[in-house]
Amino acid sequence: MTDRIMHINFKPQDMQLVREVLDNKSYSNIINYVSGLNGISIDMNKDISCNKLCNGITELILEIIRERNLKDYIWKNYTKIEDEEKQNVYIEAQNIFNKKEGFIKETIYNKVYEFFADNEDLNLDVDIDLDIDGFYKFRMKDFMSYISIVSDIALEEHLIKRDKKEFLESLKYFIDIQEEKMDLLKVNITKDGRFILSDEYGKLLEELNNQEIINIAMQENLNKEDILISAVMTLCPKRIEVQDNLKNNKSKDVIEILKLLFEGKVTEVYMN
Repeated sequence: MTDRIMHINFKPQDMQLVREVLDNKSYSNIINYVSGLNGISIDMNKDISCNKLCNGITELILEIIRERNLKDYIWKNYTKIEDEEKQNVYIEAQNIFNKKEGFIKETIYNKVYEFFADNEDLNLDVDIDLDIDGFYKFRMKDFMSYISIVSDIALEEHLIKRDKKEFLESLKYFIDIQEEKMDLLKVNITKDGRFILSDEYGKLLEELNNQEIINIAMQENLNKEDILISAVMTLCPKRIEVQDNLKNNKSKDVIEILKLLFEGKVTEVYMN
């Protein structure tokens, strides 16, 4: 029987990643690194199923897309932002990519399976050659649009977070230069999503019903959370106690923002 070998070639910069992926998988008994070349060889005469082979190649392509192609796309296309921001966009893109990994892996697997089905080389006594970069460019060229979508969403998420951070920093500066107007402000977030403000003696405050604040909020299309932040900034307390009876993402976000704006002044209290 003729010895059958599969040769898989990679870009030089991908070889370290290839080693990291393969060293953590159960492929060491069927692969060899080709000395002096950027690739690996697989002994096709050993007991290896088509499914295992497709899975292994899928894992390699998945990591190359995640670690190299995604990053290359961001650095090449988002030229108006600095490298530090590109890195933040890349991290956001990786998070999105990871959430969609099941779909992406299935897409790659199907393309790899089609490669073998088209060539029918698994059932012939001939060597098989697979260039990963060429495979990605030609067999998966439609997938590049998906990479661009993931990257664009990541860029938008980054810009929103950046703008929010800059806005909160400006608010924090405004608060820091203001004179404290009361010793303790109690904020009760009710189960139905209302905010009740009171002083250290339990006396209810009317700031959330202040007509001037409500008028400004309506003009600026603000929500209840924005109105609360505006009211607390107006009161400028020395200390803030927050009792969260709602315990959902919105209430947690409000508490997080208060802690950012009034650093070291916010304490969460709990009912006995």
